[in-house]
Amino acid sequence: MREVLILLETLSVREASEADEKYSASVSPAYPISILNMLLGTYILSVKNATHNKIILHIYFFPIMLLTLTLFIIYQILILPLSYIKMVGHKFALILKNPQGTGSKSTSNRFGFAIFFLVFGLLILSLDCLVDIFYFIFHTYKTDLDMVAK
Repeated sequence: MREVLILLETLSVREASEADEKYSASVSPAYPISILNMLLGTYILSVKNATHNKIILHIYFFPIMLLTLTLFIIYQILILPLSYIKMVGHKFALILKNPQGTGSKSTSNRFGFAIFFLVFGLLILSLDCLVDIFYFIFHTYKTDLDMVAK
C-alpha cells in the first residue's frame, strides 16, 4: 500500500491540474477539438475558476452537441412518416375494436378522431418534433443532475 502511495505521489502533476469535486482543471475533448488545448491549455491550468472552466467546457462540447442534435433531427425526419402511417392505422383500427370501459368513446367519436388525425396528423407530429428538439437541447445542457437523481 505504501508503494502505491509513493507512486501516486511521484506521478502526481501540479496542484492546479488536479480535479476538484465539481470541476476538472482540464477537459479532454475529441480529436479535432483537442487542438484547442494547445491554445487554451495553459490558461485552463493556470486559472482556477469554475466559471471559466465551464465556458471552455461549453466551447468544447458545442460541436459534439451539434452533431448529436443533427443526428436526432435526421432520425425524427426519417421516423415521422412511419409514425404517421402506424398511428393512422391504429386510429382506424380502434373504430372496429370497440373498446369498452371507463373513458371509452363511441364509434362515431373514434371515427371523428381518426379523420382528424388523418388530416392533421403530420402537422401534429411535426410540432411534436419541435418540442422534442427543444427538450433534447434542454436536457443536453442540464447541469443539476445530482439533484435530479435524488
